[in-house]
Amino acid sequence: MSTYILNKFISIIKVGNEKFYIKHSILSNISYVLEFDDNSKKKAEKLEKILNEGKIEITDLIEEETDESVNELVTFLLQENILEQENSDNIDQYYHLVNSFGEESSIADKKILFVVSSEFIEEQIEHNLKRTNVLHDCINISQIQTIDLENYSIISVIYEIFSPNIFHKLNKIALEHGIPLQIAFLDGSTSYISPIFIKNFTVCYNEMEIQLESALFHKYGYLAYKNVEKSLPSYPSFMLNQVLFYSLHLALDFLISGKLKTKDRAIIFDLESLRYDLVDIIPLPTC
Repeated sequence: MSTYILNKFISIIKVGNEKFYIKHSILSNISYVLEFDDNSKKKAEKLEKILNEGKIEITDLIEEETDESVNELVTFLLQENILEQENSDNIDQYYHLVNSFGEESSIADKKILFVVSSEFIEEQIEHNLKRTNVLHDCINISQIQTIDLENYSIISVIYEIFSPNIFHKLNKIALEHGIPLQIAFLDGSTSYISPIFIKNFTVCYNEMEIQLESALFHKYGYLAYKNVEKSLPSYPSFMLNQVLFYSLHLALDFLISGKLKTKDRAIIFDLESLRYDLVDIIPLPTC
């Protein structure tokens, strides 16, 4: 028996006799009114019953209902992800709702490999994923050769320093294994979140680094800074959380929806100037 429940991330408010307001959030485009006429009263009654009980047994509906209009209503609620399977993960419910078009899958059969620069970042990742069932492992760069990458759906790199040699190494490994890669790092007062790199479909890390370098005015100072061995700063968790939030959000959104919302586009936050930039990365013909 298939039991479906109301999506936890949506509100249904009865605003009239046969009128219901569907709302996801204050600014969300997922916002509309369902209004039923006199010929669709059974639909309104069924929606009110679902609203009161918070769930519906699909098999019971198929066996007991003879009114096709009610079946149409339930089909609509399923298509709009207003109804979700009872045992679905909270993460699935959220990303199914905000990606109401296109193919959808479950996070249950996906696994993320985090490559981190410190145990503190690993602790923050565990904290951020505490209320989810997202499968994941955290390793440092020295362990990458001991990992079977076939077990993972994406590599997410979270670093507290700009480490181009390590990033190039991971970029090469990801290309060789055909696994999606994302790199996010803090550099002083600036946070960088790369697009998700996918072999033969998007740009790669090398193209991103070349383009960021080409936009700099102080290239000689940058090259000296780039190549020096840096000590690991002790950033407070709130600064790391910005990098973690966007990295996790983009990775989960991609794994569940199959879509890239920032294809070939990096996100840069600068706390010195209190500004952010969306940087389109141009593919290089020889890369």
